[in-house]
Amino acid sequence: EGDGTRLSSLGVHEHWNNAADKQYSRNLGTGEGIELINSPNQSLPTCQIEVNTEYASAEGAGVYKKGMKVEVLLSPTVLDTGDGIRAVFDGWIGEGEGAYTGGDSAFTVILDDDIRETAVWKIQYMFTRDVYPLSGGRVDLEPSGDWFDEDAFVHVLATPESGYLWAGWSGDTVCTSNPVRIQVDEPIHLTAHFVVQSSMNKENIPDRFVLEQNIPNPFNPETVIMYDLPKSGIVTIEVFDLMGRKVRTLIREKMQPGTYQTVWDGRNDAGNMVSSGTYVYMMRCGAFQKRMKSVFLK
Repeated sequence: EGDGTRLSSLGVHEHWNNAADKQYSRNLGTGEGIELINSPNQSLPTCQIEVNTEYASAEGAGVYKKGMKVEVLLSPTVLDTGDGIRAVFDGWIGEGEGAYTGGDSAFTVILDDDIRETAVWKIQYMFTRDVYPLSGGRVDLEPSGDWFDEDAFVHVLATPESGYLWAGWSGDTVCTSNPVRIQVDEPIHLTAHFVVQSSMNKENIPDRFVLEQNIPNPFNPETVIMYDLPKSGIVTIEVFDLMGRKVRTLIREKMQPGTYQTVWDGRNDAGNMVSSGTYVYMMRCGAFQKRMKSVFLK
């Protein structure tokens, strides 16, 4: 058998050979049998396992004797690529008879044929959120967590504490409503802004519409716009360039009488940072309409 084990004695001492299997014998010189040995040019059957992985290293690839049991191990299964992006192992896809397909990072196969194993990875992005001021409220995500699969949708809700009102969003994505549904296609940082709620006593309700000059002005990266409403109505606050083209919608919703503020983070409706220059923001509510100028500096 080519492994050095003895066969029962054939009662002969001659050398003999098997041309088909290319196996040869030699006399052990003990009278207890003969040993079959392989010729130098004999080729044992082998199988190859190919392992492909984009982000992490894997053990087990190579050429093995047919029928051998081989373990494949991938590590690590989570790889942080930096800047709020990471790759997460999501399973194996096997090709060939006896190949493994499944979600275990380590597995064992018996090689009866050539096989290929490919590690599947998914990209995840970090979603961070802040509130301003810290006592103003909280931001909740559904589903909860800090990491989300690429192109996943996240429901974001800003909830003010007692005595505060939600005033707007700033950060890496354009949002004008609360709650908001966001598709995660990049790392996201979002800040919810809250303002102290005005008392609804008649003495404290503004007696006229007011649109204040933004603070600070000039600004970078964001500025606050305050405004007063003497009565309820649909409020729209938009930003335009000096050519009259709309750049960003900051507010478009029905609001009650009171004093409010909103934040512009220097981005347009597509989420891109605008160029340095002078912009006009305009507030409309019913018959009221007013414009103010603001300067953004990079």
